[in-house]
Amino acid sequence: MKMNLMAAAAVSVGMPCALLAGGHDGSGGHGAPGAPGAPRGAPPPFVLSQINLSKAGLLMPYYSETQFGMTQARVGQNRSRIGAVGAGSPSVGHENQAFTLIAPIYARKKVGPGNGYLTFKLVGVDSDERPNLVEEDSHSTAFSVGYQNFYSPTAMYAFQIEYKDFSLESSAITIDRESVQLRFDYANAFSERWGVHARALYSMGDNDLLIKGPSITESQPDDYLYLEANLVGTFKSGQLGLVPQGWTLHPQIGISFQRNWEKDTTNSVGAPVSGSTDDQGSVLALAKFEKNTHPGGWAPYFEFGLEHVYKDDLDLYSNETSYVVGGFGVTRVSKSGTALIAAFQRRHGFKGERIFDELVLSANISF
Repeated sequence: MKMNLMAAAAVSVGMPCALLAGGHDGSGGHGAPGAPGAPRGAPPPFVLSQINLSKAGLLMPYYSETQFGMTQARVGQNRSRIGAVGAGSPSVGHENQAFTLIAPIYARKKVGPGNGYLTFKLVGVDSDERPNLVEEDSHSTAFSVGYQNFYSPTAMYAFQIEYKDFSLESSAITIDRESVQLRFDYANAFSERWGVHARALYSMGDNDLLIKGPSITESQPDDYLYLEANLVGTFKSGQLGLVPQGWTLHPQIGISFQRNWEKDTTNSVGAPVSGSTDDQGSVLALAKFEKNTHPGGWAPYFEFGLEHVYKDDLDLYSNETSYVVGGFGVTRVSKSGTALIAAFQRRHGFKGERIFDELVLSANISF
């Protein structure tokens, strides 16, 4: 059956070579076209910035919505289990394992003579959850329009507005949610070895619920604020002994936090439904190894790490707070910035009560 993973779209376009600007590769770097000492055919500044951020491992957390989607999955699963227990389901035995297919398409159009892009995104998410006490089918589709600016050789910012349609069905309930989201991202490779990515997102929507047995409906306003920050490093085989020759290591430390506000409402039989304020957050440590390649080449990677959920107000019927994370995939980024990815990731709870598998097939196209 399918889990409530809303808009979990993961795109990893980090390429593991030396940074090209500011001498990050030890060679003094390349200038923009027309700059003194710039080689003929050097990329324009906005392309150079993308290459640098990609090689610093910072475009991966920018394009990736894995952590955001995982947060939505946990919130949704917890709420459905709270509802099931309230309707008479046992309070124990809520282990679950889910497989999610994610198919995002990103498109960008250069605008004006500067370093900006008009961006478009279409994401479809479909998840199958193995049979358990609460059986769910879910699907979401999202479309966004935004602006992305590579304003320096090692930094960028972006914002977007997104419309999302989500639906979930189980043997006991159906949930439909239409929402509008505002999102802002920032990435900066502030040194040769380290960079940061940060994200803030605010979602405004209503949860429309149908309880099938008694045919009771309700519509409850449900907004949330999501925050995420990642510190990402870059180390090559000559800089760190554990890195294989021809590969690059990107260690990543991340933290995320979400606050949901559900407002009071009244259901279809006139009974009051109380709202609540709920928090959820986790910390993540990853080691990602990428094969060095040139633009246009295929770059395999693998990653492993740990995640710990430090706050979850809705986790009443699951005893899983820590996960082993593992994944592998292949990416290709062209000289024009077009990216393709196939990637798999698993998050396996220490106690085996929750297991999340994700397969991503994605394209990022510039035109």
